[in-house]
Amino acid sequence: YLYTGVTGYAALAPDRGYAEAIQRIWEDAVAKRTYLTGGVGSYRDHEDYGDDFDLPTLNCWNEVCAACGSVWWNHKMFLMNGDAKYLDVMERTLYNGLLAGVSLRGDTFLYQAPLKTYGDFERYPHFGPNCCPPNITRLLASLGDLIYSADDRNLYVNLFLGSTARATVKQIPVAVKQETRY
Repeated sequence: YLYTGVTGYAALAPDRGYAEAIQRIWEDAVAKRTYLTGGVGSYRDHEDYGDDFDLPTLNCWNEVCAACGSVWWNHKMFLMNGDAKYLDVMERTLYNGLLAGVSLRGDTFLYQAPLKTYGDFERYPHFGPNCCPPNITRLLASLGDLIYSADDRNLYVNLFLGSTARATVKQIPVAVKQETRY
């Protein structure tokens, strides 16, 4: 969440140092501290990134709220830089790191999403802290802002999922509709 705010500031700051710093942080976080699923957080004790390439499977933290933050951060990085690599991480985290945190019925949740268990791990209707269920709800409600982006010259399709959107590109109204069988 902090990095999302820093990215928003960096996009507007006249000093390019903020943009360069958040880019270095992003590259380090994604290349050395993010699971292939998009999950982040190596250890429960600190709820943070671990050391370089220290990505355990059984006792990893992979906090679902951190996945929400990662989705929003990567979207902001895309808006600032226009590079699809941020959307790739956003999509991977959304589909694998975040959606694992909620049941198909939408009534039970994970706080931690380990990559391996011995079959004794389950979702719960509530737990403390109470951040994950509302953050998942908030993120799913904001999907409309994440699926497409537009500027004066371009309309970007950030996520491929059934949806419609309207935008103005080069002063021309544009409508887009995606249909999938997801």
